[in-house]
Amino acid sequence: MRGGEYVFLGVILISLVHLICIGVALWRSANVFDGPKIWGILAKLVVVLGGVRSFLNLCEAEINAQFIITLRGEACG
Repeated sequence: MRGGEYVFLGVILISLVHLICIGVALWRSANVFDGPKIWGILAKLVVVLGGVRSFLNLCEAEINAQFIITLRGEACG
């Protein structure tokens, strides 16, 4: 691995930990919210949709990274 790849991996890992912490905090807050029930349900829906979106973004980043690696290989070869 090159230095830039370690930085990229580090950013991904930090982002993943952050996403999990925020998702857990929102979910727990939605469980104890005293207002209208719909707001708690909507908060949980946002957590789920955010998790799905983040997973899809990670998949897209992997696909883009593989494409760039392929292009570099063709340019050097």
